[in-house]
Order: sequence, then C-alpha cells, then structure tokens
Amino acid sequence: MVSTLVSPYNSSETGLQFQLKMEPKPCETRNTEHNYYNQTLFLILFGTVLWLVSHSTIVDIINGFHSQATESPKTEMMLNKMFMAFSLKRTVPFLLDASEPGELKCIHGLRFYFSLLIYLLHKAVFLMFVPVINRISVAEMMENEASMIIRVVWNCVDTFVLISGLLTSYFTIKKLKNGGRMNILQMYIQRYIKFTPVFLMTLLSFTFFAKRLSSGPLMISVGNHFLDGCENIWKSVFYVSNFDGINNMCYPPAHQLITDFQMYLMSPIFIFALYKWKNVGLAGCAATLVLLTLYKGAVVYYYKYSTLLFYGISVSMIGDGGDDIYLNPIHRLTPYLIGVMFGYFLQEMKPQHKKLSWEKQLIGWSGCLVCLYYAYFAMAKAAKRGYTYSESEAALFGMAQPLLWCPAICWIIYACQTQQAGVVSKMLEWKGFVIFSRISYPFYLVQIMIIFWSVTDVKAPQQRSLLYFIDLNEFAGLIVLSAIFSLFFLLPLKDLFNSVKGAKATKTAVKVMEDTQTAEKSNSSPVAEEDINHNEKGKNHLQEKDENGKNLFKLKEPTERVDFTNLIENAVQENFKF
Repeated sequence: MVSTLVSPYNSSETGLQFQLKMEPKPCETRNTEHNYYNQTLFLILFGTVLWLVSHSTIVDIINGFHSQATESPKTEMMLNKMFMAFSLKRTVPFLLDASEPGELKCIHGLRFYFSLLIYLLHKAVFLMFVPVINRISVAEMMENEASMIIRVVWNCVDTFVLISGLLTSYFTIKKLKNGGRMNILQMYIQRYIKFTPVFLMTLLSFTFFAKRLSSGPLMISVGNHFLDGCENIWKSVFYVSNFDGINNMCYPPAHQLITDFQMYLMSPIFIFALYKWKNVGLAGCAATLVLLTLYKGAVVYYYKYSTLLFYGISVSMIGDGGDDIYLNPIHRLTPYLIGVMFGYFLQEMKPQHKKLSWEKQLIGWSGCLVCLYYAYFAMAKAAKRGYTYSESEAALFGMAQPLLWCPAICWIIYACQTQQAGVVSKMLEWKGFVIFSRISYPFYLVQIMIIFWSVTDVKAPQQRSLLYFIDLNEFAGLIVLSAIFSLFFLLPLKDLFNSVKGAKATKTAVKVMEDTQTAEKSNSSPVAEEDINHNEKGKNHLQEKDENGKNLFKLKEPTERVDFTNLIENAVQENFKF
C-alpha cells in the first residue's frame, strides 16, 4: 500500500526516487517468546536474596548480633556472620561511611568523573537510534570540537583499566612486602565472587524486565540487539562472551568487566616478575608495551579500523573495530600493564615521602597537560563535517593515545599522593566520592538498563538538545538502583567471602585452645612433674652468671594465662572487616 502511495513521485519530473524495504524482524507481537529458564533463575535468586536481606535486617534490629543458638561457638559464629552479612543495618552504614577513604584517595574522584563521562557517552550512542525532529541541529551540536570528550571513547575506559591494574599491583605487592604470599587461586576466586553476583543479577534483571517495561517500536531495532545473545548467559558469567563479537554477546556494555577479568588472570605474571626480579620485570613489561603498541597500530592500519567516533562513521565500522580491538583483551592490556607498573612504583619507591622541587613539578604538570590535550584534541578535525578517514592517522593516534593518556593519569595520582596537586587534589579527594566509589561498579552495569528503558519507550520523533544529557530523574533513579544492587549483591558477598576466610582463623585458634587444654590436664601426671623438674634444672643452668655477676641468660617470668575465647573472637572480627 505504501508503494502505491509513493509511486507517483518516482518519476523523472520530480527527480525523486523512493524505495521501500521491509525487514522481517518488525513483524512480531509483544512477548511472543520467553526464556523461562532465565526468568525462573532470576525469581529464585532475587527472592532468596530479598528474604535474606529482610530477615537478617529484622533480626539485627530486634536482637542485635547476640547469638542464642545451641551450636558450638565455632559453628555459631560462622553461621551468624554469614546470615548477618545481608543485614541493611550493617551494609547501609558502611555504604554511607566516608571516614576511611583508603590509601589512594584520589582514585575515588577519578572513578566519579569518568563514570559520568561514560554515562554521557552511552546516552550519546543511544541517541543515534532515537528518531528526532531536529536531527540537523543535533548533528551540528555534535560537530563541535568539545564533542571530542565523548568521541574519544578510549580515554574513559582506559582510565578504569589503568586503575584496575594499579590497585591489583599496589595491594598485592604491599602484601608481599609485609611477608604475605600471593595465593593466585585465592585471588581468582575472590575476584570472581566479588563481581559475578552483581553481573549475573544485572543480566537476569535485564532479560526479565526488558520487554515487560518497554513496548515502543525501538524495542525491535534496539532491544532485540541486546537480548538475542542472552539465550545462554553462561558465556557471560564465565567471562568469555566477548569472543562472540559485540553483535552476538549478551548485554554488550559488560565488555569492560569481561576484558578486565581476563587481564586480571594475567596480572600475577607481571606482578611476580616485578617483585622478584626488579630489572628483569621492568624490562619485560617495557618490551611487552612496545610489542602491544606496534601490534595495535598494524591491526588498525591493515584492517582500516577507527580509534575514535569521527563524524560520519558507519555503524558497521564501529562494530568491526569493536570486535577486533575494543573487545580484545590484548589491545586493552597496554593501560592495564602501565597501571601494574605504576602500582609497583608507588609501593617500591615510597613517593609519599618525597617532595619534588617546583621546577620538576612544573615540568610534570606541563607534560601532563600536553598529554591530556593530545589524547582528546589531537584528532579534533575528526569532529568536523566532511572529515575523511585516514588509515595512517588512525593507526598513529591508536598507538600514541594510551602511551600519553595513561602516564598523565599516573602523574595526577602521584601528585595527589605526595600532596603536590593543590586544587586538583581537593577536586578528587572529596569524601563524598568514597560513597560513590562503593556503587561505581553497579553504576556502570545498570546504567544501560535505565537508558535502554527510556529509549525503547519512545513512540514518536522527539526534539533533542543538550538537556537530553541532563536528566536528573533518570540520574537519580540510576543512583538508587546502583545502591540497591550494591547493598543486595555486592557488599554482602564480600563479607561472605571474609566469613569463609574467618572460619579458617577460627579453626586454627580452636585447635590451639584444645591443644593447650590437653597440655594443662597432663601437668598433674608423674611424667609432667619430671618434665617440670627437668625444666627447672635447665632454668638454673641458664641463670649462670658471668664474671661481673650478671646473668648470661634472662628468662621471662610466666605471663598471665591467655584468654583463647577472646583470641578467637578477635581473629574472626579481624577477618570480617570490609
């Protein structure tokens, strides 16, 4: 019927040519198919966690944390700690506590600012799918050079990759320097337990509510793209779905979490090499950076990929580059490795005790600003209409961007740590950022659900402006949802992992108490008395005096008896700290 209506205009007189193309996907009804397995799993897991949170909170409020069970002390403490880990009376105060920012204070501020940039970036990407009335004015708005802050996607994600490598290296090396051991298997398990529950519940929530809360026509073109790969969510849960490509993976924005986990698996190699063999480790990391940089440049040049969102870039070009570069942990390893090396530097060189001269500070800040400017605006012409893609420019920028951006961020962190950042330090070390830092991980994951529902619910062309990026209602809903996910699925699971570790400390302390009680009972036996007499003789022998009359050996008098009950309680409480 539409073809009949437009046929009069398809003539040489008007110079117009209309073509009609109908895709098979729009021919569907709402909620015709359901993944009952994912829905059932979501209802079971969410119902279980909701029951744990509500009941533990009620018990904690009414009775406090005073165990009245009849089990043994070891079992009693273990079960109560695991149950009370879900209590909102405990998790909410910790979430809102900004009194302990940690050793790297400015990390919280960096998380906040770049989380906002990624949020704006995601809104800009979804704007490409929304029908707008003033498309020309929107295109002109995005032609501004200031849009490079959004177009250079790598700067935002590389910052989080750098922070991840930095924190992993910093605290692992600190543990090794304090006499600890690098238990690689425990590192992997702890990392998996920390991030997977929130990730899994995000996937299940999205697949459960997506078509129930959205009914607009964009649900077909945009929504199905996110849902088609979620028939089998286990590839995402085991962090391998990025190998399927951005068009086939479930919940594509989760690529950051997946590639970060894959790089975390490689981190012990570099950390151990740096700690054990300093020069060899540094040389190996530097050589790896050179190889990664050359490899990335060759791939970008040969396959004609783009390393930024230039004006007029096609969706297919974004997808191809995303599959081979953006989702590839090898190409994401450069900022991660720089973060690992910088974490080693902060621990090994102890820069917090070194003040630089004003000349060196001037050189450092000048170099930092130059690097930041290049990383954002070296390709500013790519934001202009009529920009022509160049393989050599894309390859050169792709190689130089992480090598300049990451050291600039490292300098900012270093200056803050040494209290040489001035106003920058005040902007990054505000205590409120500590609270946001605790919800930053859910904030990244669930923001796509909020943006997704607001976009797929559009039923008619709309007028867009800069106010589209400043939706306070949407942002407030995102903060609340992020806090809920953190309180339900992130903070309790961290405490549960500590409970398992605390059980080991309890078991060891109980074993010591039992051995001590056994030894005390044996003191009344004849054999024990002979041992005591033998020890007394040894004590008299050790108290022989030298020529000046001084004791050659000084023995301590028996101390008071150790209270092993308090020892157990203190050991467990120490392991339950967040």
